[in-house]
Amino acid sequence: MRQWTREKGETYGGRELRRIWDKLAAAAEVAAKFSEDDLALRFSDEHADDLRYLAISSRWYRWTGSLWVVEQTLQAFDFARAICRQAATDPAAGKVARELTRARTVAAVEKLARADRRHATEHQEWNTDAWSFSVPAKEEWTDD
Repeated sequence: MRQWTREKGETYGGRELRRIWDKLAAAAEVAAKFSEDDLALRFSDEHADDLRYLAISSRWYRWTGSLWVVEQTLQAFDFARAICRQAATDPAAGKVARELTRARTVAAVEKLARADRRHATEHQEWNTDAWSFSVPAKEEWTDD
């Protein structure tokens, strides 16, 4: 480092180091904004109220408005995919945009979201009130 500064001169060396530092800081900011962890947090922010994950059965549950049902259509993966696609369209994504839409990134986002405390649940939490029962929301009633 000292040798480089001596060769380039203190003023030039300091200016060059500042330029390199700023470039690295900007790259780190982009990397953090589009990390799998950050994307999983976005997923959880959007779906904290309508998705739960039960690790013991390795299943997602979806809130219908009146009851929790087992999600059997990979909707959580699809939601993660939408988050990744949306992030990839951000102009700041730059060179990482293509990586954001890869299946392994989407899978990692969904997997990280499973452990988020807003989704994670235990089987003891289900059906704890023996006197309550599920009734469809009024919007779901039909006149059959």
